[in-house]
This record gives sequence, structure tokens and C-alpha cells, in this order.
Amino acid sequence: MEVLSAFVTLAAVVALRWWISPRRQLLAAMRRAPATPLGRVEEDAPARVVGEAYPYEPLTAPLSGEPCAAYRIRVDRRASSVGVWLPLLDITRCAPLELRDGARALGIHPDDATLVPSTRHPEGLLFFVEPPEPLVALLHARGLPSGGWLRWIEETVPSGARVAAAGVGARGTHGELGLVGGPSGLLLCADPALLERESA
Repeated sequence: MEVLSAFVTLAAVVALRWWISPRRQLLAAMRRAPATPLGRVEEDAPARVVGEAYPYEPLTAPLSGEPCAAYRIRVDRRASSVGVWLPLLDITRCAPLELRDGARALGIHPDDATLVPSTRHPEGLLFFVEPPEPLVALLHARGLPSGGWLRWIEETVPSGARVAAAGVGARGTHGELGLVGGPSGLLLCADPALLERESA
């Protein structure tokens, strides 16, 4: 009976962590925006669009050095000997870009962009190994420690990759219609198929 009770408790904790996970909440926020063809985004209206991302000026991912339209870096630090991992750094950078779908195109203005993780957990689990110098420099530049047990992942959106974006239609300085951040900011997902899977 005690074993069954412990199993039920563990299952409840796992389910709760899945339910409140930031990744799930970001995907849910994207799903709430109505799917809209690129050519039908309206000013001041929420929209979720899909297309190929082409940055006006590519970024350089800090850890891999790869040119990209966007990147996200997440770093966790082990806080105790019992395996509790706490977030140390989670940043997204996205270049101003054009989303294309055939002959249609839409400008993306990513002042407050968040790249939704395509995986549930950080890869590159690290034990007893020094983090690479670019990661150390990134952490130190923000006044963060680089010692201890760290795990990290860098996700990038290559130029031309098919992505989903959710935000609000807005006019640019020259009157052109684009997409900017809504109540949840501008959300990008490098794997549009995730939005079709409710359990992602």
C-alpha cells in the first residue's frame, strides 16, 4: 500500500510539473492566437502564422558560432546533492526578419521575442567537466557563476527554417503590416508541428 501511495504521489508531482511548465504555457499561448495566412494578418488583431524565416541581418549564436535568425540559450545549475536543478540563465535573441510562404511575406519585429523550446529538457548534461569558454564568458558578462554542475542547451533557428510565430498585427514606420509582440510577447516556435500536439 505504501508503494502504491508513493507511486501515486510521484505521478501527481510529474503531472503538476508538466501542467505548469513554462514550455507548455508558451505553446498554449501560441495556440490561443488564431491561425492566419500571412496575407490576412490584420492590424491590432492577434494572429499565428507559419512561414520560412529570413533575417534582414543574421545573428551569431554565442555558443556554436552559427549564423541564425534566432537563438535561445538555457542554463541550469544543480543546487544540491539530491539533484535539484534551478534555472540560471534563459535568454532569447531574434533578428528582425521576414516570414515567407510562397509569394506572401510578413515582417516580424521581435523586440520581446521568446523562442519556445523544441525539447522538454536541456541537452548537454554536464558533470565534472568545465563549460566551454563562450558559455563562461556569457555567464560572467551577466554576473552569473560558472562553477558547479551545469547543464545547458542552445537552440537556433537557421535562415530559411520553417517556424510559427504568434503576436499582434501592427503597422511599421513605412505603413507596412507586420507582427509584433502581444500580451505574451512575440512567440516563435521552430517546430510548428508541436502546436498540433496538445500533449507537447
